[in-house]
Amino acid sequence: MDLKAAYADLKNDETAIKKYLISKGILGNQIIFSSVNIDKQFNTKTNENGNQVG
Repeated sequence: MDLKAAYADLKNDETAIKKYLISKGILGNQIIFSSVNIDKQFNTKTNENGNQVG
């Protein structure tokens, strides 16, 4: 899937989700779609020589 098609799919999903939420009584101006930030956190383990293990 190319980027243009992916954005089109996201827009279609946004429209469907917004319609659903409005049908459940949520006001349209209370719905905000935005990107999320994901920060992966790693717990690096090392042995007594400083080499990564696990």
